[in-house]
Amino acid sequence: MATYLGFSTVNSISQKRFRLTDFDLIKQDLLNTLNTRQGSRVMLPREGCMIWELLYEPLTVMVKQDIVQNLSDIVAKDSRLTLHAINIIAAEDQNSITAELQVTFSKTNQLAVMRITFDLQSAMASVV
Repeated sequence: MATYLGFSTVNSISQKRFRLTDFDLIKQDLLNTLNTRQGSRVMLPREGCMIWELLYEPLTVMVKQDIVQNLSDIVAKDSRLTLHAINIIAAEDQNSITAELQVTFSKTNQLAVMRITFDLQSAMASVV
């Protein structure tokens, strides 16, 4: 029996599946937040992900710290997840950044490593 039930229209046409449960739902919810640019929500200017504005910057120590802080804040807002570690990986082509998040699904203590790529070409974050 699923603990969390929801639906998503992302990729649902090709998969003919709208209903999501448990960890799949949580991953999609996290991706939805990561695909929301910070400042784009009406009346919620601090909501969303700031990484999109940092893709054009050189990946210095300060930029990495800002990315880690932003990702930590986003994951901390979801009580269904516990964050253990974040690793930032710069792409060789300088058009994307990949973040590896080590998280635990709180209800079942299921550990997962999510590789999320922020790509300028597709203009969307995706789990690799």
